[in-house]
Amino acid sequence: MFGDLFEEDFSFISNNHCGKGKKSKPRESEPPAPRDFTNLSGIKNQGGTCYLNSLLQTLLFTPEFREALFSLGPEELGTLDDSRKPDAKVRIIPLQLQRLFAQLLLLDQQAASTSDLTESFGWSSHEEMRQHDVQELNRILFSALETSLVGTSGHDLINRLYHGIVVNQIVCKECKNVSERQEDFLDLTVAVKGVAGLEEALWNMYVEEEYFENDNLYRCGACDKLVEASKSAKLRKLPPFLTISLLRFNFDFEKCERYKETSCYTFPMQINLRPFCEQTEMDDSEYMYELFSVIIHKGGCYGGHYHVYIRDVDELGNWQLQFLISLPDGNKVGLKETHKLLFQLDSHGHDLQSPPQKNQVLWNCKKTPPRQKAAAAGCHWFDLNDSKVQPIKEKDIEKQFQGKESAYMLFYRKAQLKRPPEARGNPRYQIPEHLLNEMNAANTELQKKRAECDSANNGIDLHLHLSSCYKFHNGALHPSLSWKESVVDLTIDRRKMLGDLRQAVFQMLESWEGDMVLSVAKPLPAGLHLYQVLDGDELTLDAIGLADGADIFVWNGKEVGGMKVLPGPEHEPVVLNVLRLAEHNEGGKGQHFTESQHVFSCSTSLGQLHAALAPAGGIILKNGSGVEREAKNWELFREEDMKETVRSVGLSDGCSVLILDSHDQSFVNVASGNLTAFTYDISWLQVKNLCGVEEEEKHVKITATIETVRTLLTEQLGHCTWPSSFNLTSGMKEAELKMGSLLGLCRGKAPTSTQVQRCGVEGAWCRAFAKEEEGRKGGMGDNWHLRRLDWCYEAGEALSQEVRGAYFIPRFFAACSVEPFPMDLGRIKSWEFWKCGSQECLFSPPAASPHELLLRVQMAIPGERDYSASRDLVWDISKECTTRALRQTVASHYCLPVDKIEIAKYFPERFEWLPISSWTQQISKRKRRKKQESLQSAPYHLKDGDIIGVKNLLLDDTKDFSTMRDDIGKEKQRQLALEKKKSRQERAQDPFFPEEKLSTKPRKPEVALSINVGVFR
Repeated sequence: MFGDLFEEDFSFISNNHCGKGKKSKPRESEPPAPRDFTNLSGIKNQGGTCYLNSLLQTLLFTPEFREALFSLGPEELGTLDDSRKPDAKVRIIPLQLQRLFAQLLLLDQQAASTSDLTESFGWSSHEEMRQHDVQELNRILFSALETSLVGTSGHDLINRLYHGIVVNQIVCKECKNVSERQEDFLDLTVAVKGVAGLEEALWNMYVEEEYFENDNLYRCGACDKLVEASKSAKLRKLPPFLTISLLRFNFDFEKCERYKETSCYTFPMQINLRPFCEQTEMDDSEYMYELFSVIIHKGGCYGGHYHVYIRDVDELGNWQLQFLISLPDGNKVGLKETHKLLFQLDSHGHDLQSPPQKNQVLWNCKKTPPRQKAAAAGCHWFDLNDSKVQPIKEKDIEKQFQGKESAYMLFYRKAQLKRPPEARGNPRYQIPEHLLNEMNAANTELQKKRAECDSANNGIDLHLHLSSCYKFHNGALHPSLSWKESVVDLTIDRRKMLGDLRQAVFQMLESWEGDMVLSVAKPLPAGLHLYQVLDGDELTLDAIGLADGADIFVWNGKEVGGMKVLPGPEHEPVVLNVLRLAEHNEGGKGQHFTESQHVFSCSTSLGQLHAALAPAGGIILKNGSGVEREAKNWELFREEDMKETVRSVGLSDGCSVLILDSHDQSFVNVASGNLTAFTYDISWLQVKNLCGVEEEEKHVKITATIETVRTLLTEQLGHCTWPSSFNLTSGMKEAELKMGSLLGLCRGKAPTSTQVQRCGVEGAWCRAFAKEEEGRKGGMGDNWHLRRLDWCYEAGEALSQEVRGAYFIPRFFAACSVEPFPMDLGRIKSWEFWKCGSQECLFSPPAASPHELLLRVQMAIPGERDYSASRDLVWDISKECTTRALRQTVASHYCLPVDKIEIAKYFPERFEWLPISSWTQQISKRKRRKKQESLQSAPYHLKDGDIIGVKNLLLDDTKDFSTMRDDIGKEKQRQLALEKKKSRQERAQDPFFPEEKLSTKPRKPEVALSINVGVFR
């Protein structure tokens, strides 16, 4: 009929409703949740079946329908066990409906499933995801039930409860002849547009008359001519249950579009139908109807969600309205309080009489208050919204008179239909014995599963460390055997007492002698450390704070292996990285510091620390790097700090301290307490001796500062004569020397700005400068200089062709303006090339090799959320493109140990950094592969031009790669998303905004709703 008119629109559905895609299935390991305090069961949404759920709940809470269906036994309907037999005629739809109703009434679960019922309809999973009109379903389901019950005592079930008759009459004004036509109905459809409410709509339909006059005359069969006449309709037969559908969805012929009528449309809780009936001489009780169900549609004409308000006629549910209120002192009672404030209201929202309480409040948290047998009995309303069931007040129904969430179908029952007393509050009433047995067995199984699940959820695994398997040294406990042999695992319920745990440990350790003390332990980088002693055998493990996976140390409370152990956080061991300046002859290893680890108690004073680490004298500095720190991150411990403890000065596991002997203290500005020389001037420099023959060239790595570079070069390279005009300070700045820069010791004087050759290379992305053409191979004397060699790589071959292009001069020598001009490059004997850095290239870079990646690497500035200028790195991926290979390449690029760097890829569109750590940290043990996957695949998708951030862990131990610019970018993205969301909400609430513009997804073709039924005639 309406097909896909009401296709599901998931923007209106809360989290408890199923959305698109696959059906949500509960985990098989956990049983369904029990019913909540209402004691009523909801129905799971299979994806788009909210319309079916609303109608099924209405039929369930129609006791006469429910009991008539239960009265049909297996002898008439057959059994579900016989449904697969080829010749058996099993009426599956009524059987599945019986079973679903029994589950909703008796099975202790929060929500029942309709999958078996929809399977009996012949629906596929695609049909379950498509939403239809609930009025269409009502008619098709009744038709399917009538067909299924043919030949049984319930063949007239639908007609007996819902059938009514409307008679249409035309009366001739001349001969008074009455022509009538009778129509059967199972539900009435009434107009909404231009009508104030239900009573007005019924008046227009069944009281007002239509007149045939003037040009619109009626041909009377008795008079055999056109005459004036009047036309009217009346209700001839009223059903016990009156179903009314509201025509809220209409079609605008001017705009050629559908729309939903959201104007106010009232309907009464009780209605007298006498004015609309043909026969009016009966007692008023024959015409009085009471509202007991309202199916509500929320959304627009192209999508939405159904739920239903239902009056609990048999008082099967526990009707209580719960509110959290404020106490007189202004504090709000939360869910974690030991008591809950509970209001009990009647269906109209008035307080029910309860035992005398202070401030008229019932203090109750565990016991369920008894069902109130007040005058309002049978008037309790509930909102059944798929799986969720909650009580509502009767006046809440008035909120559904108008708006996008408004009443769509109304269900009335005759007021004279009275329920037997034994049916009140009895969900087992009139249910067949075989269904009672089935539900009892199902509840028993559910309780068993819940008990098992409860035990599993409350069970905690404790790791017991036995003191006999440990030894105490270097400030912490260490297993004398393997970890597996030193630990015993114990599983126990967290709700048990500490005394139960102690007894369980005694039973496991039958050979234990003497006192037994249980202490909470924690593995630290230094080893296992003990904290508080577990005391109070009457307390539960949960109250003590023992969590799953907690470590418990079993000992005598005094010593381990003859060594006294001091437990508690005040004696917690701390592992410090102790750095010392490397000797110059150790620079060949590419390390600036020598590093060692030492363990100290956090209560150790700095004086004791100084005596242990620098017994011969010296000073100690700590690395205070962090987000809020300045660049000067090495801080000196002064003499007045020596009484402070390791913990009070902020030293923790992994912190670095630097020990400087007396001859190294020139690097420290004692007045400010900062290691300024290291922060700004110290670098790892590589110097290559290019003054001798090729086999005599010497390549060393040194630690250098401005004050010491000359001496170090002389000692390392064997040259002791320096030009008097040599100015290394300005040279380092002009050359943009950085950590790990490669310098060459070359013959001749340094080229001046006028001696720098201008050159261009066709199709190459580079800058160049020339060595002097006339170098001597003899002694150097004063004619030699340092030259930066790592503008790119080694010197290239001489170029012979003439090329035109744009040329750059390295700032290492001079800054001058030049113009492109033709040049014969063959005249120059040797060239060195380097990539364009911060200067702008005037030509396009060549296509990258398929076996190379061009990455932009940038080193994080210690103590600041910023990076130094990026540098190009060409990475050869012909052998492998793995995390290990990239880390080695980056570490070699910066002349750092591989284990002292952290790298991350930058995603500028999201302002996020993704750390590139070892592959074993990215995947679980089960999924770990023998061969590492390429970084060009997920999740990194590494490609040319990607930015790689680098952290030097020797100077900066923070793992945060983000910058202030990233924070600003993320905040802008968040604000933009909020603005878009607010704009969509404003458009959705605007009644004048065209509704079809709100929905951007294409609508599927309409498909008619159908239910497949077997032949039982």
